[in-house]
Amino acid sequence: WRMSKRAKPRRKSDASPPQRSWLPILLCAVVALGAALACCIQFEFKGDMFRNVASTDRQNRAPPSETLGTTATLDEFRAAAVPLVRDYIFDNYAAYAASKLTFRDMKEFLTEPLQMTYEQLKQDELSAVIEDAVDTISNTCDGGKMALDRCKSRTALLL
Repeated sequence: WRMSKRAKPRRKSDASPPQRSWLPILLCAVVALGAALACCIQFEFKGDMFRNVASTDRQNRAPPSETLGTTATLDEFRAAAVPLVRDYIFDNYAAYAASKLTFRDMKEFLTEPLQMTYEQLKQDELSAVIEDAVDTISNTCDGGKMALDRCKSRTALLL
């Protein structure tokens, strides 16, 4: 491969600009796209107007004390629900040990004595109370492998 006499090697001043010159422009474009996407997530286009989804959701969400029922606070709910959960599990201990009881069964049972709807019991704060009581029994009684009498005596001090 010999160079012809006509072709001259390029000088540095004739060289094309380095490939990295587009990098700052691309970086700015990505940042702008991210900001636009963040705005689109926060605002929802509805017809001719934008609606601020984040603030609307906060306004529609009632404070926890209002979501617990008409007269109950979270502590009152815990005081009423935990003994009912314990009794329900102990009354159905064979099904519990065989993993046949579900949280749905338990919440449906709790609706009548607590005078609350199933939808109210599905709320995060209330579900957490129920799940904590079940977890305490499950951990203390080895998931139902322990004898019922022994399980009752071990959980009596905890719940």
